Amino acid sequence: MKIIYEVNSDNVSKFEIEDEDDLFIFYQLLDLGCEVTGQTTRKVTQTAKTGSTVTNKVKVVIRIKVERIEYGTTIAISGLILHCNNPKVQTGRYHTLHVAIGDTISLYKAHWDEMDLTRMHEAANETFKSHLVILGLDGGIAKLWFISNTSVREKESIEVNIPKRKNINFKHDTQTEKFYNQIYDMIVKNVNFDDIIALVVAGNFTERNALIKSLINTAKRMKNPQIQSGIEHIIPASATNGILFVVRDVLSDPNLSNILDDCKSYKDMNCINKFNETMLKSEHLVAIGYEDIIKANEVNALKELYIADELTKICTVERRLEISRLIEELRQKNTSIRMLSSKTEAGCEVMRLGGIVAILRYELNLEDEDEGEFVEDYNSEDVDWFGTNVPQSIGDVIDVDDD
Repeated sequence: MKIIYEVNSDNVSKFEIEDEDDLFIFYQLLDLGCEVTGQTTRKVTQTAKTGSTVTNKVKVVIRIKVERIEYGTTIAISGLILHCNNPKVQTGRYHTLHVAIGDTISLYKAHWDEMDLTRMHEAANETFKSHLVILGLDGGIAKLWFISNTSVREKESIEVNIPKRKNINFKHDTQTEKFYNQIYDMIVKNVNFDDIIALVVAGNFTERNALIKSLINTAKRMKNPQIQSGIEHIIPASATNGILFVVRDVLSDPNLSNILDDCKSYKDMNCINKFNETMLKSEHLVAIGYEDIIKANEVNALKELYIADELTKICTVERRLEISRLIEELRQKNTSIRMLSSKTEAGCEVMRLGGIVAILRYELNLEDEDEGEFVEDYNSEDVDWFGTNVPQSIGDVIDVDDD
């Protein structure tokens, strides 16, 4: 995300949406009642001297007060028009502004809290812009995942029927070569080694090493500089299953810490693994849910706090302000705070636990269990983090007259 200017004296921030991560972060910044300014099209009716009317769609810049937000491949923001640079466009009418990658948007909020500023700074940090690419292998199946700052996306998959080798089996060798060639083409098509942290090939030892050797040989034979120059970025990794658990296995692999140190999703998963390990040692060393977090903070017991970003979209305004004040207080105490994307497995796991958890400095008996007031039965399947974004809506359905 390119920040054109941060929050100014008028509580307005302006930025350019550069990629899908930025689009998701902008969605997280939006609240009902805030004001968004951007370019859109609107019908304008002109009356000629003869009395006849002509209606055309023209590009205009409008400011709307947000009453409904729908998140999908774009963000549809609906609300009342407060201002327009074209005087022929009436204010007080409803309009839907569609925000997409490449758009420049201004956002006014009456209050920018610590969570908002943290999201903006992370989005603007070029360190987190690079993707991690994971290639999972299992028999004749290969899947390519792109791991970004906020999401995990399955990019493409291949499946080839490879018969088991029995003595000399030419069909096995032929199908294996076909499988490797298709994977090579998939990598050439989707992966730019200049823009990624690494391409991790995960699977059992024999499969992954044979594939990497094939990729190197094919790149030399084809004289493909893209693959040849990217060989140093191809990293083998083990996985309990090359398809089902490969993303979690790779993001949890301590042997990749030096390579993936700049990958936020890797750090997030390590945080969750640390939380789970601490909870296994003693349930009194962790706090789960907002009420337990507050109790632990009252006795200065919070050591590390983890929050799923989706929590701030589904809780009440009053509770969000309480969480914001808690974060500001903990920052002053130098308590570690980490915001997790709910479109990653780490964030989904925190959401299943109520959206907010913590590791404690010492054992604390929190007798009253949190009622799960934020999230009930949250399931990572509700978020299509392996595929296309599932539209999510906030606000009442309104009639918009901007067709």
